[in-house]
Amino acid sequence: MIVDANAASLDLAQRQHEAGNITDLALARQQASYSRSRLDVGSTEAEIRRNRERFNRLLGLWGTDTDWQIAGELPEVPSSDVSMKALERLAISQRLDLQADYLLVTSQAHNLGLTRSFRLLGALDFGFDSERETDSQTRTGPTFAIELPIFNQGQARIARGEAALRQSQDKFEALAVDVRSKIRELRDELTSKREIARFYQDELLPGQRRILNESLTQYNAMEIENFELFSTKAEEARTERESLEAVRDYWITRAELERAVGGNLNPRQPADGKSQRVSNPVLKASQNK
Repeated sequence: MIVDANAASLDLAQRQHEAGNITDLALARQQASYSRSRLDVGSTEAEIRRNRERFNRLLGLWGTDTDWQIAGELPEVPSSDVSMKALERLAISQRLDLQADYLLVTSQAHNLGLTRSFRLLGALDFGFDSERETDSQTRTGPTFAIELPIFNQGQARIARGEAALRQSQDKFEALAVDVRSKIRELRDELTSKREIARFYQDELLPGQRRILNESLTQYNAMEIENFELFSTKAEEARTERESLEAVRDYWITRAELERAVGGNLNPRQPADGKSQRVSNPVLKASQNK
């Protein structure tokens, strides 16, 4: 649309220049605007092709499967988003990496408890042995050996278990802090982009359309020139494109937030309709000591 508007403006400028009604400077400005709009179209087409091939690689498409087409338009930006507390609870309950670290902490806490309970039981050795006597006879019988915990009472095993448990707890806490911080960052970014997109849709784009309609009315009344009308049309098209980009940026950020919380932003409910309890693995680990 911008190229078409600038092309019409350039064509009119060339005719007026041939008739001697505008200067060389005015014609050069119209030519520059037209060339810039064509460059923008070329850059946008290259970006579309690049994103399309990146999408094909992500989906593993080839052959005729790459001839997919996009149906529909982006949904409208909602007037509000999910609260911060709900997002953090979702991340704790849905993130698989947090659940894996939780299982590691509980497993090491259980192993440490077993080590402490059986630390005084030394190694047991059962077997058979043969021994030649002085009369050249060979005697064979069972053997039994037990380790007495006089000096070694499992202190090293307990220390290793405690160190491994502390390391796992610190790793879990660091991951939880990082996840919460990332969610807050994306939540703030999502709020900002939602406000920008809503401002385009509610204020800038309707205002620019009113300017275009008023300019068309004044042009029909011969109160403004052709170039001003073409410029207003191009500005309206640019504002519409910026509005679409704002909506796109919002949904991209929302997708990143969904990935940060480990799934859909709507809380998952079990079959009975009751919310699931979120456990504190660090507290449980400390209770097992």
